Amino acid sequence: MSSFGLSGVNTHVILAEHTVPAHGASLPSAGPSARDGDGAWYCVPFSAQGEADLRAYCRGVRDAVARNARWPLHAIAATLTAGRDHLDVRAAMVARTRQELLDALDGDIAPAACQTRQAGTVDAVHDTREAADEAVRAFLTGQRPIWPAGRPLHRVHLPATPFARVPLWPRFATPFLSTPLPTPSGSAFAVALDRSDFWPVAEHRLNGVPT
Repeated sequence: MSSFGLSGVNTHVILAEHTVPAHGASLPSAGPSARDGDGAWYCVPFSAQGEADLRAYCRGVRDAVARNARWPLHAIAATLTAGRDHLDVRAAMVARTRQELLDALDGDIAPAACQTRQAGTVDAVHDTREAADEAVRAFLTGQRPIWPAGRPLHRVHLPATPFARVPLWPRFATPFLSTPLPTPSGSAFAVALDRSDFWPVAEHRLNGVPT
């Protein structure tokens, strides 16, 4: 499905039939213990555009995980690692079980502003707590977490990253609208469609003819 905007902002969505994932089916020990944790230490990343949005996002994820007891920790971590953009206001938790993640999300969330995104990457899954802690520090200072290539990647339906409401009105050197013109129905404006620098016309031509 596609939607095309006059200003050139286009949106495309691909739809597919939903299938219920078999979380943990490819792990050595599928079942309740695998859902709680598989023995690995996870760096679980969170990010948003602002501190308030980040805290609200963490609360939303916490509530979703608490409601869905069948979601395994590895799928939660994989979704947040490989299924989200990593924005500039960040927090991260180290967890080996679902309960450890829930406890961390119940605690105080301390957002960290990432001043510069670094080119490096850091694995999200580790054998020791110390390595996972180091991954958290790397993420908070701008590195991108990645899911290990040889590890099965399962996803769950977690809340999306909050949108930041940022006005994106174009700024032009000269106005294209006239001053308000009074009409019986209210104010109206004249648009300078014949000007060569009027961007919707200048950017949307076919064989030189405005479309």
